[in-house]
Amino acid sequence: MSNVTVVTSVSDGIDLIAAGGCFDVILCDMLMPDGGGMGFYEAVSKLGPDWTAKIVFMTGGVFSQPAKSFLSRVDNRQLEKPVPLAELMRVVSKFHETE
Repeated sequence: MSNVTVVTSVSDGIDLIAAGGCFDVILCDMLMPDGGGMGFYEAVSKLGPDWTAKIVFMTGGVFSQPAKSFLSRVDNRQLEKPVPLAELMRVVSKFHETE
């Protein structure tokens, strides 16, 4: 069983983590207010490398060259939307296995 916390912007996500939030996995959409997935990753990286390792990027299609370059250089898992439920569960369960 998992608990889910939803935020709709980079700043809200960073605030939750900085306030001491405890998360096993972070599903991050590439398109969000306040900087999108790239901005979120950059901000989270300042909080420590353990946080960036928990990020799984979700996208309905990355069309900008900066976003394509970013996704090609990070090691994080990427899921193409719409994500089949079985695939989402498989990816999330991998994070629980490493605890």
